[in-house]
Amino acid sequence: MYTTYQELVEDMERRQLICIGVCFLGLLAAALGFAAESKRIKRSDIEFYSSGECTYPKSPAFALGLTAFLLLVVAHAIINASAGCICCNNSAWMSLFAVLSWSMFALASILLLVGSVLNNRHTMDDPINFCYGVREPWIFVNGALLGLLSVTFGIFYFITHLQPTA
Repeated sequence: MYTTYQELVEDMERRQLICIGVCFLGLLAAALGFAAESKRIKRSDIEFYSSGECTYPKSPAFALGLTAFLLLVVAHAIINASAGCICCNNSAWMSLFAVLSWSMFALASILLLVGSVLNNRHTMDDPINFCYGVREPWIFVNGALLGLLSVTFGIFYFITHLQPTA
């Protein structure tokens, strides 16, 4: 596979840089998710009107959650572009890590995007008292934790993809 020791060392350095970069992106996305949770709209921020409408103000959580989502997208793009196709290897562990990584990524993405949308300026009619609270506490924290799991399983996928099969 490698013709010189130098090629082996360069490939190992490239793999380490990929893992470090993806870890950094995952940790940064999680930190932004936790920050978004602390800045999310609280009940006291909502304006209520006698007509049964309520207005949610714009919150910094919108941009923080959206940025966390985009960082997870970049981390997954790097992992999958570097590891290549899942169909090229028959390892059960690799397949498991790939499926878990994508599943956690999908769930984290949904939570971060829904949380971001709910924390953007919008007005709602209130037919059944929906305005009386932000119904999604911990949405950003859950998205951040699932994002961390996603990146972790993605790195495991990347590492097992690089292992030679017997």
